[in-house]
Amino acid sequence: MIESLPFALLVCDARTLTIVEHNAAASAFFGEVLASSRPLRSLVGHGASDFFPDFAETLEPLQRRAVETRETCCADELRVPSPGGERFVAVTVQPMGVDEAVMYLMVSLLEVTQKVAGRERQQYLQRMESVGTLAGGLAHDVNNMLFAIVGHAYLLRARNEMTPEALGELDQIDAAITRARALTAKLLTFARGGCPERGPVQVNETVMETLRLLSGSLGTNVILDVSLDPDLPLILADSGGLQQILMNFCVNARDAMEGRGRLWIRTAQEGSSVLLEVRDSGPGIPETVRSRIFEPFFTTKRGQGTGLGLSVVYGLVKNYGGSVTADNARGGGARFTVRLPALQD
Repeated sequence: MIESLPFALLVCDARTLTIVEHNAAASAFFGEVLASSRPLRSLVGHGASDFFPDFAETLEPLQRRAVETRETCCADELRVPSPGGERFVAVTVQPMGVDEAVMYLMVSLLEVTQKVAGRERQQYLQRMESVGTLAGGLAHDVNNMLFAIVGHAYLLRARNEMTPEALGELDQIDAAITRARALTAKLLTFARGGCPERGPVQVNETVMETLRLLSGSLGTNVILDVSLDPDLPLILADSGGLQQILMNFCVNARDAMEGRGRLWIRTAQEGSSVLLEVRDSGPGIPETVRSRIFEPFFTTKRGQGTGLGLSVVYGLVKNYGGSVTADNARGGGARFTVRLPALQD
């Protein structure tokens, strides 16, 4: 009977918690979790701990409680790491008894990965929208203050009694104002999503032009591997913004590889979208960083950078009607993928 069920189901010994029976859906699911090329033939004799790395804190307490209370126990989301990324399952543990003694536990696992991912994505978008509103307001306030500082500095410079030393100090003030303006410009780019004037852009030409500009910055120890789809359709964007996106990815990759490694850049058409992918041979993105990587002012470069580079990327891509993701590629290294809608003929 359990063989026909569409979700994974395990029958475990209540004393040892080892698997004594299961259905084909369980073989297929855990085969994917373990990156097996085909469904596992048998899980019998395995413990659930073989598949749940946090078994002692997640599934085992449910199973023990079901034995002790003789009641069905549930968990809405349990994490199951797999080579393709985290997966989540809703678990129900039902005790099966003989003469009031619990002999077996029926454990059903329903995958809810898409549900969890959708909820987290929605929360992330709401958080980024709020931060964007805050960033835009902050940038305008700072620009207003800078306007006053610039005016007073100009009046001071016009005075006849200003000494060379005082003029040198004013030069320092002007330089600080320039840096502050660049920072507020980045904030506004994130908040607004880049240049409002857009037109048809050839992605491959922009990629090659950007790489020429970066040739000195990347250094001779970064090896480029470029694969561009020659039949790529146009997109609606501004070439300056697209250059900024690619520059951010490449400079971050260089820093992550400490100036030595391989950088892969690829373009392709995926249905009605144009794909731009940048991958490096560095250490990859830690799990704790990935969920915050596009947030303004968040940076892992201690003492360097403003933490605005990738948030600007996020704002630009959003303004172009596309999406951007960050993950770790198979074999290691960070991978950033941008998908932008292609212009229809």
